Amino acid sequence: MTAPSCPVSNSQIQYYNSLFRGKAANAPVLQDIPIATDLASLIRTVNAISSVLRQLTTSLTVNNLYLAKPPNYKQQGNKYYSQYPQWIETGIETATGYVFHKTKDGPDPTSRAYVVRQFRVHYENQSQQDPEFIWSYSRPLDAGG
Repeated sequence: MTAPSCPVSNSQIQYYNSLFRGKAANAPVLQDIPIATDLASLIRTVNAISSVLRQLTTSLTVNNLYLAKPPNYKQQGNKYYSQYPQWIETGIETATGYVFHKTKDGPDPTSRAYVVRQFRVHYENQSQQDPEFIWSYSRPLDAGG
């Protein structure tokens, strides 16, 4: 009968030695991110990288301390659009005129620029039946064209 012994260093442990020889029985197998050489391999590489980033950045903690505010159903109009829309531009409204350089004394009529300003853009969803989406930003021009 032999007495129990303790290895003097890590190099005497068989599992430790097998790690350096590539023969570890219980070691985890990790896949490499493929090298991109053409379009198909680029897509695989991007998918692999995004999968890794999603695993690292996605929070697994659920915040159950505060309840989310319920939606306000009192307001009129449809505020909920499709999750994966395919918007196409159907129209642009523009205005032409002059914009003057602004100084601390007011607009300088000798320093001006003739501009075509887009103030409204219309979009329609091609994938679902959503109401028309209209982006608008109205700022008057300094002088008409």
